Amino acid sequence: EYLGSGNARPFGLERAEALIREWRDAFDGYRYTVHQLVAEGDTVVALTSFSGVLTAPLTVDGALVQPQGQRIDVPEVLACRVVDGKIAHVRYVLDGRVFRQQMGVLPAP
Repeated sequence: EYLGSGNARPFGLERAEALIREWRDAFDGYRYTVHQLVAEGDTVVALTSFSGVLTAPLTVDGALVQPQGQRIDVPEVLACRVVDGKIAHVRYVLDGRVFRQQMGVLPAP
């Protein structure tokens, strides 16, 4: 089960995989970096970021954003619950303001 920042409802593995494919396909040089991992009991927290250059249209906040060479590097935090050695639940929070600014959806500060 995945629950992201701004999502009203949790979604399953199939939807999470589809979102990852969509983003990987839309960003040239898509890179997902794990900067730090902290584990305690059945919980793992990861400080991560994802980066790349938009080369295909991508829907952001219901609007189709056309590629214009937007370069992104967006921080994210994931909290994962592990059951029987597998990730059973993920809650993630990304810096939506930074992402929207880098995509050109919001003006830069």
